[in-house]
Amino acid sequence: MDKSPNICGDELSGGDETKTDSMTGTDFETPFVKKFPCLPGEENLPCVENDYSRAKAFLMRQCMNNGDNLWDHLNEVLKKILIERPKNIGCTFEEFSYRVREERFKSKTDHLLDVYVPPNYYEYCQKLMQLFQSVAINVASEMATEEGEEEEKASQNLKEMFYYFEQGGISLSREEIFCIGIHLKKLMASQPIEKYRFWGKILGTKKNYYIAETEVSEEEILRMNAEHEVQEEKEKLEKLERETAKLEELKLKEEAEMEEAREMEKQYAAKRTDAKYAELIKAAQEKGLKEMPERVELEPWAPLPPLPRSTPPKIIEIPVEPPGTGVNKKVFYVCNGINEEWVKLPDATPQQIVVSRKIKRAFTGDLESEVNTFPSFPGKEKNLLRAQIARISAATQISPLGYYTFNEEDEEEAEVEIEEGKTNYAKNPDYEPVAIRDLIDPSMSFWVHHTDYILPQGRTTWWNPSGKGEGEEGEEEEAEDEEEEIVEKETGPELLTPLSEDSVLDSINPWSARKTSGLFPEHSIAVVRSNLWPGAYAFATEKKYGNVYIGDGQKFTARNHTPEPYREIQEEYPLGPEIMEMADPTPQEEEEWRRAHEPKRVSDEEGGFEEEEEEEEEDDNEEEEEEEEEEE
Repeated sequence: MDKSPNICGDELSGGDETKTDSMTGTDFETPFVKKFPCLPGEENLPCVENDYSRAKAFLMRQCMNNGDNLWDHLNEVLKKILIERPKNIGCTFEEFSYRVREERFKSKTDHLLDVYVPPNYYEYCQKLMQLFQSVAINVASEMATEEGEEEEKASQNLKEMFYYFEQGGISLSREEIFCIGIHLKKLMASQPIEKYRFWGKILGTKKNYYIAETEVSEEEILRMNAEHEVQEEKEKLEKLERETAKLEELKLKEEAEMEEAREMEKQYAAKRTDAKYAELIKAAQEKGLKEMPERVELEPWAPLPPLPRSTPPKIIEIPVEPPGTGVNKKVFYVCNGINEEWVKLPDATPQQIVVSRKIKRAFTGDLESEVNTFPSFPGKEKNLLRAQIARISAATQISPLGYYTFNEEDEEEAEVEIEEGKTNYAKNPDYEPVAIRDLIDPSMSFWVHHTDYILPQGRTTWWNPSGKGEGEEGEEEEAEDEEEEIVEKETGPELLTPLSEDSVLDSINPWSARKTSGLFPEHSIAVVRSNLWPGAYAFATEKKYGNVYIGDGQKFTARNHTPEPYREIQEEYPLGPEIMEMADPTPQEEEEWRRAHEPKRVSDEEGGFEEEEEEEEEDDNEEEEEEEEEEE
């Protein structure tokens, strides 16, 4: 019969003791354990103190991997439970244990937040569900497509377009492309749009912009033009009222300043009168005069001229191109993400386009954010975004040579449009694909621009600031009374102009072309990249082509951006003859003036010199007599 082990020690153990773990077979060190002595005959009885010490020593064994022990871990877990006091501790004990162990491995000196913030997938899935449920399938259009109608589709196949772009290394994620395509369908179903195209994506500091380029019907253009005219008249009236109120305010301010100056001059004149009268009284008292001098009021001096005011330079407001023409030919919508609301961008104005060329500002993703730049931009970020879209479209939207051709109506009216240039074009039904070797030719002669060029004025069609025709200008040139500066007409390249005529900026080629694969040239496509607008790409293969922009919306500059200098310092007061400084005459001019003003001498007549001497003597005698009278 086996005897139970004696767990009570007969003596104190004074040191660490090496034991062997019965489960793992590894040696471990037990800390100092106090053994309590047992009375005679009680060796086989349990001892509570000794059992507690040995159990504690077992729990305090250190792990060979990280040096932790179960005793400290349980203490921390129980401490955390007592502090937080959860309702259902029986079900959450394991969670508390996991959290305590996780916090132990975190550095206590790391005060930086985690860079990566995981997205809220629940909200993201909710947006996706709303997006999928809101799209209605147009069965009629699908049936028409199945019947083989050759009408051009109003929608754009984004998956096909980005399939070709992906071969050139330009693409978005497939999930993003799919959601954008559905969101564009939702836009077409909710707005009066005849055709849409994914223009591109502009990256912002806080949010990004997804941009859709749309074409509207003629009825919608007429309605927009009517609204534009009403808005234009309203803005003119508001501007006139502001200018009138400003002039009245300025006039009242000047009158108040002049009145204040008059009062100050009167007060100053009274002080001068008092000071002068005090001096006269003092002088009379010193001389011992009994009669005091009379007080004479001094008149105030003439008031000073008004303070100089800043006169801003006269700015000629160039009219905005109506909707459906020029830079406002297309209507653009923008959103910040999946299932976000589409927002219609306002029309671009010439002033906004001109100022956008002089500034550099990163987009934030907030359409209503202020644009604080110099020169001051006339609008908010949505206006700046619209101006940049117009500039990028005019410079980077290209197509293969021969893909588009001018309409027959334009050819019949060529005599009328020869001055302004042709603006309407259509797809060429007889287009023959250009060979890949020609499309990637460095001369870029087989690619053309199919978007109107924006003049330095900020419009696609030139507007005469003088408001007169060429015939009237010729008549004014002959007139001598009106000497006005003749404004030279701005011109630019016409539509469907080859890229070979693009100007080079700082010895940088504006375009780069290549084919997608050199190993399979028979299956490769041509990809063109803009070097002036990084992020603008185009591809062409057989009878298909595409344009897209994915970038930050900034133009490339070879050197650092140089802001526009400030205007010249204005003159405080207008220069007039009363304050203008005359140049000193030269010694030669002085001598000529002296000789011209010398008195004439009579040398030929007899007694001429004697008479002059007598006159001089008489003058001297008269002066002496006057001096004697004054002395007496």
